[in-house]
Amino acid sequence: MSGAGSAPRAAAPVDPRRQPPLRLACVGSCPERARLVREALALTFPDAVVTSEDPTFLRTLPDAHAVVVDESVGGQPGVEIARDLRAWGYQGAIVLVAPATDDLLRQRAARVGIGALVAPEEIGRALGERVAAVLPDPALDDVSAQAWTSLRRTQQLVAAGEIAVRLQHALAN
Repeated sequence: MSGAGSAPRAAAPVDPRRQPPLRLACVGSCPERARLVREALALTFPDAVVTSEDPTFLRTLPDAHAVVVDESVGGQPGVEIARDLRAWGYQGAIVLVAPATDDLLRQRAARVGIGALVAPEEIGRALGERVAAVLPDPALDDVSAQAWTSLRRTQQLVAAGEIAVRLQHALAN
């Protein structure tokens, strides 16, 4: 017990190399779009471990902080996959990639605990931000803080690249 008037001890600095990496899982039956989702996540979160699962063979809970479910045409509906994950006890974040993001789908998605929806045409632009947004509060969770830091670093690199392209174009003209 500390005495009155003594200052609380400062927390020891956290070594980022000792933190567990962000783990993300992609679940979808379309191999091309699953590859696109995996690549978008790997580019946005370069320190993350990104795995891919075919919903047909999904028999155990993904060991992931977040699962991105791709609702591909011809495959099992993403809301049903999310419902199965919840029924099996998965408590992490779920993001659904779906061609339609209308109010009816939003209501169905919310009922099974899907935290965010992304249209396929938004995968490259918005998927990383939506995944980071459904993770626990970064102030309370080291992995979420790591995800937000990685997302911001990627956004800064993209912005710097866009500025460089504009400058190069302006100099060429």
